[in-house]
Amino acid sequence: MKMTTEAAISGKMILANDHYVAVPYDCTGLASLAENGVIPAGTIVPANDATAEGVLLEDVRVQQNPNGAMVMHGFLRQSRLPVAPTAAAVTALRGKGITILDVAGKAQPQKCTVTYDANGGTGTVTDSKSPYAYGATVTVAAGSGLTAPQGSEKTFQGWALSADAAAKDDAYDPSDTFVITANTRLYAVWGK
Repeated sequence: MKMTTEAAISGKMILANDHYVAVPYDCTGLASLAENGVIPAGTIVPANDATAEGVLLEDVRVQQNPNGAMVMHGFLRQSRLPVAPTAAAVTALRGKGITILDVAGKAQPQKCTVTYDANGGTGTVTDSKSPYAYGATVTVAAGSGLTAPQGSEKTFQGWALSADAAAKDDAYDPSDTFVITANTRLYAVWGK
């Protein structure tokens, strides 16, 4: 008799709590989603788009047994999913009873706002397209209409996610783009 050893697949804990409903799901047609023969837990099925019906609860080894379990109602941790859900998938899954939670444990919003803060300067910048659908691409506005803080000889340098603009990785130039996944406030950066 020939014996082989294979590592067991452990759960990925995609669930945020124990309140969920899962049903059997045949993954035979999803072989293209497999990595080394395994479709990972947290994969949105049948696709990560508006056709999303649910999320795989556990890893599925397609060649050994293509049957898996699909979560069709519950709360899932986005950070545990192998690929971030698209905006269309979030909307489709929400309609099915699945709520995807961000790292802070908050539900992904359907709409996200962009607010521009003069950060000590005067004037306003508004975004006529705000609010955006979750996962939409936002084009950063220009700072036209803003005046530097009174008594300073500073000029507008762009926008940042923090008022002190200390981190360079959170800075945006006008016309830059970003994918919005939460309400976002951009602060004017003033410099010499």
